[in-house]
Amino acid sequence: MVLWAAAVGIPALFIVLGLPLAFARVPPNRWYGFRTAQTVGNPGVWYPVNRTAGWSLMAAGMCAGFANGILLVCFGDAPADPVSSWISMQSAGWGILSMIPPWWHSRRL
Repeated sequence: MVLWAAAVGIPALFIVLGLPLAFARVPPNRWYGFRTAQTVGNPGVWYPVNRTAGWSLMAAGMCAGFANGILLVCFGDAPADPVSSWISMQSAGWGILSMIPPWWHSRRL
């Protein structure tokens, strides 16, 4: 049960956090959003970069969910400790990779 919670919960969190960013519902603030030196205090850069971050985060959530499903199908009967580590690490990897496109976008504006 814990494996399914992690396998579904982490990607779902990525998607839920990415939705408001992708649809430009998050105004410039200090707590939530993709912040770089270019986005701080500049709404003309904040919204496009955070839109990219939102779509990228949602794509990472979908990729992590797909990969977690494969891990659960292939290794569902294995001991929970290594599988949960694999699920957590690959989900974190997708989350980290999802920050490359908005960073690149912020550098180009």
